[in-house]
Amino acid sequence: MTVSEIFAVMTCGLASVAGTMLASYALLGVKLEYLLPAAFMAAPSGLIIAKLFYPETEKVTEEAEIEISNDTESSNVIDAASKGAANGLQIALIVGATLVAFVAIIYMINGLIGYVSGWFGFETSLQQMLGYVIAPFAFAIGIPWDEAIMAGSLIGEKLVLTEFIAFINFTEGIGQFSEKSAMIITFALCGFANFASMATMANTLSTIDSKRQKLYMKLSMKSLLGGALASMLSASIAGMFFV
Repeated sequence: MTVSEIFAVMTCGLASVAGTMLASYALLGVKLEYLLPAAFMAAPSGLIIAKLFYPETEKVTEEAEIEISNDTESSNVIDAASKGAANGLQIALIVGATLVAFVAIIYMINGLIGYVSGWFGFETSLQQMLGYVIAPFAFAIGIPWDEAIMAGSLIGEKLVLTEFIAFINFTEGIGQFSEKSAMIITFALCGFANFASMATMANTLSTIDSKRQKLYMKLSMKSLLGGALASMLSASIAGMFFV
């Protein structure tokens, strides 16, 4: 695969969500009529953003030219099952360890920020600070300015923590937003673009293809930005057609 193709896969992965998670979001109170189109729009939006970041400049390998390595060929069904279980366990451990590590790091950073800001008589967090940074972008995708800071804070929570936590806080304060803003925020939050998922994806790909580990790590931060922008692109398009 070319660098452009790899980046497209990574960006679309972070821009999208698993089908099982849609049911979880709906159970929280998020409207399914917004979640479903957001999920369907994630892939094309992610592909558009990915190709803007990394246009295809290399020779694309045709399907007929792809050579499949037989280095891991199994001798029988039991051998194949054993290798599959071992590889699956390795990836599961990497995913779990990465999630725990990154969530712990974020909470540590938030603790330090809260401690320092407490000296000045107020408490804040990394996601709240990002809220002010993201507010102009929230305004640009169709959210009124008086709601943009709150929306930016939710998008910041999605990036720093997870979209699930952001959806929980969104449903708790949904009365503060207009119907159009609630729809746009739903689209913007519907994606796996957060630091923990980014690290998990990069580590998983590195485990599968260790020869390109440096490339996956190099592209990880850009794919996080691309995934977040893809969700916001979907949100802005949906906002244009809101009646």
